[in-house]
Amino acid sequence: MMHGPYAAKLCVGCHERGTNMLILPVEKLCLNCHAIQMDKKYIHGPIASGGCRVCHEPHGSSFPFLLVSEAQKFCFYCHKEKDVARNGVHTGITERCTGCHDAHMSNKLYLLK
Repeated sequence: MMHGPYAAKLCVGCHERGTNMLILPVEKLCLNCHAIQMDKKYIHGPIASGGCRVCHEPHGSSFPFLLVSEAQKFCFYCHKEKDVARNGVHTGITERCTGCHDAHMSNKLYLLK
């Protein structure tokens, strides 16, 4: 799966013509096209800092939503699986973290949906 502008060879949507230089600072670039209203009480750290690329590939990915890795274990790149497992509410959970948690923001603690 490729990011739409990349697939359409619209490199100038993100890069200065003829260069690899970005048209905006990387922490503002995605918000140039993607309207993400940060109007919730709790905002996931990467989103708050403009770090979309922590989770998403800017050009393309073989994973849904242009994620950098497979979704089932994705959150454990930053959140330690053993620490998450200590919370008894997670016992026996087999679905993805995003079944209960919003990956971007929420009005509920722990980004619960």
